[in-house]
Amino acid sequence: MSWALRMRFGHICWLALAIVFGAARSGVADELNWAQKMFSQLDHNFGVVASGAEVSQRIQIRNLYKETVTIANVGTSCGCTKAAVSANSIPSGEAIWLTVSIDTENFRGQKDTHVDVRVTFDNVHFKDVRIAIHTYIRKDVVIEPGSADIGTVGIGAGGQRELTIKYAGRDNWAIREIRTGSNLVKAVAEETSRGGGRVNYRMTVTLDPNAPQGPFRDRLTIVTDDASNPFVPVNVTANVEPDIVVATPSVDLGPLSPGVAKTFRVVVRGREPFSIETIECDSARECFRVKLPKDSKTVHVLPITIDPPAEPGPLEEAFSIRINGRDEPVRFQAAGNIN
Repeated sequence: MSWALRMRFGHICWLALAIVFGAARSGVADELNWAQKMFSQLDHNFGVVASGAEVSQRIQIRNLYKETVTIANVGTSCGCTKAAVSANSIPSGEAIWLTVSIDTENFRGQKDTHVDVRVTFDNVHFKDVRIAIHTYIRKDVVIEPGSADIGTVGIGAGGQRELTIKYAGRDNWAIREIRTGSNLVKAVAEETSRGGGRVNYRMTVTLDPNAPQGPFRDRLTIVTDDASNPFVPVNVTANVEPDIVVATPSVDLGPLSPGVAKTFRVVVRGREPFSIETIECDSARECFRVKLPKDSKTVHVLPITIDPPAEPGPLEEAFSIRINGRDEPVRFQAAGNIN
């Protein structure tokens, strides 16, 4: 074999090895990244926050695979960081939340930490996903309480929360403006004292009566005259509820047997005493029965009995509770399986 032919043959061999090795490395990378792909983000920077502020971030974990994924462990690298998941099991196609929070009361300065989440699909093969967390906790600005938690309010009622902003440093420190992330939130800061290098403000946060039903989350930003760190974020939370709610909107009846009666309880709660007029099923099946209460009170516990029909399979029913003096009914659902 000539020298030129040997060189060409060697080049072909090296090229083949490079392709095989590259494919193997790609396979390893895919194997390592299958768990990372489920996370909505792999790092988060909280930025500059005030001392005492409630700081948290929710990261979605969605199961992209056919097998059920289990969260085997959640750990943090620093006592300043806490992390917890909303559930430990993630069925195929569903998602849970990883909530990461920072302890701003007991820690100060720059904090670069991480959260480690261990996942598995068979309790044999485990993958660790690391999420980098960055925060700078100011020691010159303190917010009490740590967030504008307005609490539970009724639809159309709105709400308010007052916070105290304390600064220690220079006499001429000032808040220039407050920016809100939603037109449903307004905030006003009023100076209450100044002197000796300390400045205090009272901030009133107002939730608009037009806020929609359900959990409400927003963030406002206090803009100060600090040249280096002018922004101080504050979380705004609330839960907007109707005047009357069902504690469990979707009732799980579990396994049912034909002809074997089963009783479940539904809790209906209101802000003011109310009385129930009727409970109606959406379907024509007459397998549910309930004894209606006659009195008026803020909480009703309704025992509802089902007589399962003979046809096996899934059983689903929607109910409408009609309240005296209320135009719209209160609704809930129940579902089970007849063996």
